[in-house]
Amino acid sequence: MKITLQQVQQNVGDIANRNEYTADVIYELLAAYGRSKSAITQLREGHLNKAEDPDAVLQKDLVYFRTFAAGIPLEEEVEKLYEDPLTQRYKPRYIIATDLTLLTAKDRIKGTNLAIKLADIDDHIDFFYWWTGDEVVDTKTEAVADRRAADKMNELYVEIEKTNQQEFINNPNFRHELNVFFTRLLFCYFAEDTGIYEDKQFTNAVKTYTQTDGSDLAWFFGELFSALDKKPEDNHVLKTPFKEFPYVNGSIFNTAKHAIAIPAFSTQARHLILECGRQNWGEINPDIFGVIFQGVVDPKHRDENGMDYTSVPNIMKVIQPLFLDNLQEEFDKHYDNEKKLWGLLNRVQKIKVFDPACGSGNFLIIAYKEMRQLQHAIIGRIDELRPTGLGSGIPDSQLINIHNFYGIEIDDFAHELAVLSLFLAKHQMNQEFTQRFGKELSIIPLIDIPSIRHGNAARLDWQAVCPNRPHNLDPAEQLQMGLAIDDQPPAEQQRLLTEFTYDEIYLVGNPPYKGSRGQSPVQKEDMKFVFDGLYDRYKLLDFIFIWLYKGARYIEGSKAELAFLSTNSVTQGEQVSIAWPEILAFTEIGFAYPSFLWRNSARDQAGVFCVIICLRAYGTEKPKYMFVDGIKNSVSRINAYLVDSGDTYVYERSVPLSFALKMQRGSELGDNKGNLSMSASERDDIIHQSPETHNYFREIINADSVINNRQKRYGIWLKDIDPKSITNSIIQARISRVAEKRAIKPWLFSRISTPKGRYLFVPQLSSERRDYIPTSFIDSMVIPLGPHFFIDEASPLEFSLISSRMHMAWMRAVSGKFKKDYRYSSGLVYNTFPLNPLTGAEKDALIKSARRILLARATHPEKTLANMYDPNKMPTDLREAHDENDHLVDNLYKKGGFMNDEDRLAALFELYEKMTAKEKSK
Repeated sequence: MKITLQQVQQNVGDIANRNEYTADVIYELLAAYGRSKSAITQLREGHLNKAEDPDAVLQKDLVYFRTFAAGIPLEEEVEKLYEDPLTQRYKPRYIIATDLTLLTAKDRIKGTNLAIKLADIDDHIDFFYWWTGDEVVDTKTEAVADRRAADKMNELYVEIEKTNQQEFINNPNFRHELNVFFTRLLFCYFAEDTGIYEDKQFTNAVKTYTQTDGSDLAWFFGELFSALDKKPEDNHVLKTPFKEFPYVNGSIFNTAKHAIAIPAFSTQARHLILECGRQNWGEINPDIFGVIFQGVVDPKHRDENGMDYTSVPNIMKVIQPLFLDNLQEEFDKHYDNEKKLWGLLNRVQKIKVFDPACGSGNFLIIAYKEMRQLQHAIIGRIDELRPTGLGSGIPDSQLINIHNFYGIEIDDFAHELAVLSLFLAKHQMNQEFTQRFGKELSIIPLIDIPSIRHGNAARLDWQAVCPNRPHNLDPAEQLQMGLAIDDQPPAEQQRLLTEFTYDEIYLVGNPPYKGSRGQSPVQKEDMKFVFDGLYDRYKLLDFIFIWLYKGARYIEGSKAELAFLSTNSVTQGEQVSIAWPEILAFTEIGFAYPSFLWRNSARDQAGVFCVIICLRAYGTEKPKYMFVDGIKNSVSRINAYLVDSGDTYVYERSVPLSFALKMQRGSELGDNKGNLSMSASERDDIIHQSPETHNYFREIINADSVINNRQKRYGIWLKDIDPKSITNSIIQARISRVAEKRAIKPWLFSRISTPKGRYLFVPQLSSERRDYIPTSFIDSMVIPLGPHFFIDEASPLEFSLISSRMHMAWMRAVSGKFKKDYRYSSGLVYNTFPLNPLTGAEKDALIKSARRILLARATHPEKTLANMYDPNKMPTDLREAHDENDHLVDNLYKKGGFMNDEDRLAALFELYEKMTAKEKSK
């Protein structure tokens, strides 16, 4: 569970104000900010420590920490660590130098510094807050400047929409044309702050040469865009101020390609254009256009297309293990071998990156910039080994080409932004190259980027966008080769693969992942187009399975690999057994991140639990990894539930695999108008009026009434009562209203499922935040309503097992979800839960443990179950009782228990496979 600010404050407060410290303070700080115990243990034991000095701790991407003797100038030491080649290799976010009395630190990303007494660390919690997984944004950070720029652009877009309402009616292409206009505007802002134009050349021209009421702005932009498309030899026909602007051309200002109607402008629109120009676009963050895009595009339109852009840290989680880490390792390995470095340089230049749902291009931008930075480092190192001036002499054609970055995007505006963003990313990296090697590079005149396609990736042939076929074969042979590979067993596929040369291609992205109920009519047609005839129950699948399936087919039998970010729903519930057997028949999962909370920095940011899944051709001998709690763990196999286990699929069962008692679904009113249910006061009024009706009512419960202790409600319970004997007019009227919708026995519940004795109530939905499902024992006279479940005549034994972390891990892995809540299923969770037969002593211990939990609950009568099972408010005695119960249940599977849920699931799936195999053999 993610750590809260309150917890961080308390944890860091416990570290502050001491008289003395040891070098272990770094591990204490990491723990205080929520880093996992296992990750800290591995760092402490040296498994993750990249430092060469015994007094230092260096973890990749995280921290470079070193202790010094008193009196050493810590500011100077921080700068030395910042320039250390190890820092350039492993890119730690924070650099910390301390003499264990004073502390000096540097945040490499923000460029901010900290110099304090170590005892005052609790006054500076925000500095290291990134360790929690969140970023602190204040008025001094570039993120706020970016947000302001995004907000101003959003205001401008809204103002122009308001001024041009009639144009939207008259011109069906006006939205597209307005989007093109905004991409040109964004380029101009960026160009005047980064040396493509003269400093503030564009903003000053608007301010100087246009009327304050905006009446001539459309003319101004028409002249400017035409000038930017004029070749130098035609520049003489231009007049001031337009002739001072450089020739840009390319897809952005190509007037033949984009002959757009320029909008009309108001006084306020002109004011906002100048306001935007006052922002600092020169230090633009890589995801700024994603922020602008998310703010400008209509929220409903964005939601329909699943257009939530991805933040840089989450992009790095995808592309680092997919290919960047390997490239960096090759660079480190051959750091002193010039010949090998030339080979790596050649390899990097040829890599292709393909995002088949690229949005505004963030994955492509970040991948491009990271690869250019690596290329610069390789060139610089070759120059160091043999000073031949490679950096200043390398031809532009040998630098990484933006045409090696491919994308498909269905939204017009996002497509335009992706093209623009790649141009600007190239310009940024050219500036870095110039600064390092002294060679001037320019992106203008711009050239088109046909590798970024505007279209529907669900319908397009991805091979036509970014070909992934063996070289040295004509198209007919390529087709035959593909068919031959499809028809061969995995070993033969691998042999065929090694005989031909494929491009090194990596598919990346965050495809739209609409659930089956949230898909638009167009998306449902896309699902039918891809899956009709392949999956009988494809209508139950998330929309992202189009990308997973087409991506798997794309990489089949080749060296290409993919890594997609998705909601964790693709690895849960019925979808797993429907879709994944086909996908993993010819691919395997190379690495995975199990569930983590995904956010971006937009104002209405998304916040969902996600996974990252890498697919590659089946049968490769490359190692497999699971990333858990920040640790990269080697595993032998990753199944579709993202567990280190064989390809086991969990199917619904009608009878329990392990439990003796059956779980049943509650009764159904069959009346959504509330005619068969009422409040306690309404029931009392009827009984007061007609005393003979006192047996006509039974208390009814659902999850809300049990978990939140809502006021009691009652159902009209006429089972075993002759409806003709009912004389009360209120009850007769209610039954009549039910009969209007349901003619069959309208006086009864539509489904009757009644317990015989005291039962255990299990809610169908439970918040993803809870560590445990809040189950409760209920008296047999109270009727449980569906879709919730109950175990009739249950004992504390069933309560102990269902309330364990072991069972919760199984539920999270195999159940489905409804929105953000876990959706419990008797057939898919309870009936499939694997458990070895228990001894009498084990049963007794579990029963005692269950009673301790129930007793701990009873000591807090003022709290609801919702309060008690809120992870931030859980009473200490209840938490301790659950911890003890978890320990007991864990030991049923493995003596000594488990480090995390991933280990629990590995044991559960192994046992499930054995138990179901034993069933089949019988």
